[in-house]
Amino acid sequence: MNSSVTSAIADSISQVVEETGFTDFTVLPEQEIDHSYNISISIGLAGKLQGFLFYRALKQDAIGLAGHLATLMGIDLESNGELTSMHKAALSELANQISGRATILLSHSGIDTDITPPTIITGDSISFGISEQLLFHGFILDSPQGSLHILAGLRQM
Repeated sequence: MNSSVTSAIADSISQVVEETGFTDFTVLPEQEIDHSYNISISIGLAGKLQGFLFYRALKQDAIGLAGHLATLMGIDLESNGELTSMHKAALSELANQISGRATILLSHSGIDTDITPPTIITGDSISFGISEQLLFHGFILDSPQGSLHILAGLRQM
């Protein structure tokens, strides 16, 4: 995966999260891809760049991030330790905004790409079968409210 693609994804994460109101966060490269998550949001990419972006989190991180996002928007999101439909919707919207921003930044480099609507998968033993034809790069959005792991599996056409 070339540097303009990875930079566009990392920049989109930082820009959207900052615009959303998060102030204490970092975006780091993910060195080792872990597969033990309770929620995964998949967004497909099509066009000059094909593949997917998987947004993955542990249950408590998902609750913390979605709760903080809701608070920043003036919404009281009760959880009682449960991952509710409102939590899933908030995280799905965050993933959608980051992915959409990435397509805008990629277009500045001449890489026109479209995204699919988000698909949310929850459970205790989520596993994926993914193409070996894709190049992978991982990112971690780390904040006091929790961590969101973003895995890009992409190929340029």
